[in-house]
Amino acid sequence: MTMEPLMNVFDQMEPEDFYHSVLTDVLDDLMDQIGGSTLTKIETVKKALRKISKGYTVGLSNTSSQSCCNWNVPANRCAYVFLYLMQHCHLVSFSLQETSKSLRSWRNKKEILKVCSIGGGPGSDLVGLTTFLRKKEIFPSSLECRVLDLYPNWKDTWDKIYQLCIPEDFSVKYEKCDVVRDKDLTVSTRQFIKQADMLTLSKFFSAVSAFFRNDRGSGDLLRSILRDIKPGCFVLYIDNQHVSDTKFEQDFASQVDGLHKVHEFRDTVTLSIGQYSSTLAKYRDDLDYNPLKSCDVLIQLYEKSAV
Repeated sequence: MTMEPLMNVFDQMEPEDFYHSVLTDVLDDLMDQIGGSTLTKIETVKKALRKISKGYTVGLSNTSSQSCCNWNVPANRCAYVFLYLMQHCHLVSFSLQETSKSLRSWRNKKEILKVCSIGGGPGSDLVGLTTFLRKKEIFPSSLECRVLDLYPNWKDTWDKIYQLCIPEDFSVKYEKCDVVRDKDLTVSTRQFIKQADMLTLSKFFSAVSAFFRNDRGSGDLLRSILRDIKPGCFVLYIDNQHVSDTKFEQDFASQVDGLHKVHEFRDTVTLSIGQYSSTLAKYRDDLDYNPLKSCDVLIQLYEKSAV
């Protein structure tokens, strides 16, 4: 299939159906990366699903090494993608649509767009972002993305998503980033951040906030990133809605001169999926789990102004 008919197919798909097709297309490949028989693979992913689900519901306040998930393990990556990929893609595109009136400089197609995703994992932010740009018909002539993550080998998963599911041609680079231990970034990534048009922090802060609470001296790397962004850069923050969900704003965003909140939204965001594909239905039955469809979220959009 040539690029033009392929683009037409994606243009006609609803975003929810697109995310469903992405998950359907990559699951077999992720499962193939796990060693053992088919039954062993299923049981290994089941175990990973239980641990990950528990970790993201009741374990976020725990900073022990046992509570942290090792995303170098193929079964953990497979479980995470099965459980969260569709919803996290939806959250980003939904958030951009929800805040689009505040994205004044994005109303017309840009020649060049640079986006930095912090804690971007398998590239859910990028799928959501490109879906939004495609649907709004403002996909730039040149899109450059940088994903900063403690486990940069997530790029293997992103490469499969990009190869199978993304019709546009754009560049994505992954770099290891440890915001908890304040390990500095490469010179090229620092330069990219200074040129970025948007930073995304989607379901990232809640995964590291317990470490920041335990060590009040930590967090300098994240603050320095926020200080480095240029006037006109947007920061899209998406995370769980709960009683102490203002920590990012209080301890980070408000500490940066010129970074102002221009939009806030709190609600339950639900992904509408009709009938599962045969592939996804089989994995759902085999794993005895359903992909996440609904969650209570806080969405904030910040804009950097000249100081």
